[in-house]
Amino acid sequence: MKVFKLNFNRQALVLLDTIYLDVTNFKTVSQAVIKTLNKYGIVFENVYAYVTDNASYMNKSYKSVLDNLLPNCRHVTCVAHIVALIADTWRKSPARRIRYKTFLQEMHVEKPLLPPEPVITRWNTWFKAVQYHYENWANLLTFFGDENRIFSESESMNDALDLLNNVDVKNDAKFIVENCERFMVLQVKYQANNALATELYNDLMDLNFWHIANIEKHENDQQKLVLFESSHKKLKKYLFGGDMPAMDLFKASRILVPKQFKTMDNDLKDYSELIPELKSCNAEWLVYKEIVREANFTTNFDRNEFWLSNKKRIPILFEISKWFLYYPTNSAVCERSISVYNKIITDDRNRLSKETLTCLNFITFNNKRSLKKSLEVKESDFCGEPEIIELDNFE
Repeated sequence: MKVFKLNFNRQALVLLDTIYLDVTNFKTVSQAVIKTLNKYGIVFENVYAYVTDNASYMNKSYKSVLDNLLPNCRHVTCVAHIVALIADTWRKSPARRIRYKTFLQEMHVEKPLLPPEPVITRWNTWFKAVQYHYENWANLLTFFGDENRIFSESESMNDALDLLNNVDVKNDAKFIVENCERFMVLQVKYQANNALATELYNDLMDLNFWHIANIEKHENDQQKLVLFESSHKKLKKYLFGGDMPAMDLFKASRILVPKQFKTMDNDLKDYSELIPELKSCNAEWLVYKEIVREANFTTNFDRNEFWLSNKKRIPILFEISKWFLYYPTNSAVCERSISVYNKIITDDRNRLSKETLTCLNFITFNNKRSLKKSLEVKESDFCGEPEIIELDNFE
C-alpha cells in the first residue's frame, strides 16, 4: 500500500506497508486498507484514488465497503491491454545458452545477445522475445541444427528445429513484430508514475481505432481477424464496458488540457458530475474559456507553464489541475515494492518480528525514492494536499 501527495508535475511516492493476506477477499482487503489509513492517521476525506488491479474482490472491496467510507475517492484499475502471445521457443539450459552466445560471436554477430525470457506477468517481455527470435531466425536455425546433430536424443531440440523450419510460425512471428510496437509503447508509458492522466482516454481511443482499421484490413484473413477481434473485445470492456470504473473521469479530465479544451464541449454541467470539485468554479470556468480562446497554440505550448501563469486568475481550477493532470493510472509500483520486500527476507533475517520487517521495508523502499524528493521539494508544497492509495492483490 502506497501514499503520495498529489502535486503539480511532481509526485512524492511513499510506501506505507506491504501486506500479505492469509485469506484474500473483499473483506480482508478492505480491512487492510482501513487499518493502514488509521495507523498513519490519514483522514478518509483526503483519499482521492484507490488504485488496484482488476480482480473481482478488489472491485467489490471498493463498491461494498470503501466507497461508503472514502467520500472523495475514485476507484482506478490499472491500464491493461490483454494480448495473447504464444512464444515458447526457448527451453532453459545454461550450458546451451553459453554455447549459443559463443556461436553468435563466431558468426561475427555485432553485440551478441541471449534471448530474453518471457515473463507471463510482464507482457512486454513476450513481445521482446518474439522480436529477438524473429531478428535472429537464421542464426537460431543454424545453431539448433548443429545442436541437434550433437544431441540428437533431445526431443526439445527436435521440436525447436521443427518450429524454426515452419514457414507459418515464422510468418506469425513477423506479423507480431510488425504490430506489437503500439502495445509496447503504451505498456512502458503506463507503468511509469509520470504518465499524464489526461492522455489515457485518447491513447486508448487511438488503440481502439487502430483495431477497427486492422479488422477491416484483415477481413479476408481469418487467423489475423480473430486475433484483432479478440484483443479489441478486451479493450472495449475497459474503454466502454465499465471494467475501468474511472474511465469517464479520465475522459472528462481532458478539459484540463487547454489545447484540447478548445475543441470540446464547454458546458460546465457536463463535467461537474464526474468532477464534483468543478461545481464551485462557475465564474472561473468563464475566465478559463476566455483564456483558452485567446491562447496561441501555434507556437510551442507548455501546459505546465499555462497553469502556473494563470494560478492567480483561476486558483480553484489550478488546484484541480495540479492533482488531476497526474492522477494515478496504474499500480505497477506495487510489484516493485514486493520485490523489495522479498529481498529483505533473507536467511539471516528469519527472526525479525512483523513490526520490524514492516519498518525495514518502509525504510528500504522509501530511502532512494523519497530522500531525493525531500531535498528538492519544500515541505510547504505538500501541505493540505490529498492523498492517494494504491493497492495490489498480494496473496
